[in-house]
Amino acid sequence: MRAHRLFSSKSRPIHYGNYPLHRLRRRDDRPDLSGLATGRLSFRRPEDPESIVNAMAEHQAMLDTICDGLVNGVVSEIPDNPDERANHMKSFGYFNDASMVGIGPLSDECWLETPVRNPGIDDLAEMINTRQTKTLAAGDRPDHGRPQGFHQRATARDRASPHGDCPALGISS
Repeated sequence: MRAHRLFSSKSRPIHYGNYPLHRLRRRDDRPDLSGLATGRLSFRRPEDPESIVNAMAEHQAMLDTICDGLVNGVVSEIPDNPDERANHMKSFGYFNDASMVGIGPLSDECWLETPVRNPGIDDLAEMINTRQTKTLAAGDRPDHGRPQGFHQRATARDRASPHGDCPALGISS
């Protein structure tokens, strides 16, 4: 009986990920993108009520809201070497549980003329503004473990937010 050797990633660089993508042949030519069209974005499949897409609508709207939300104010150091910069970006992709990450140049034709916006974000804002309980939850008062002045700081920050009706989520309806 032959012994099986387990794959170890102990000494494997993080930016390589789980698959040997670094062994793929590189190409210098670019694909023809002229035939691509951006379809209408929808997370609803009324014709297929058993589709998992229907169950993902609110979750995807929340993820899209977070993606377009507030930006961390901490400025990180960006390596000057493009290869090292690509390795950092790939490592971050793997840190965020992407199974495969590739880095390449983006020409001007790769950018959309008009950004695509998830229509579920408006539905999410409406749901939060109309259906969510607006009372204080247990432990959500300064005398229950929050620092003194917490609500004053949060309220002032939210009033200054440019995000509209639901500043905590960055949603405007």
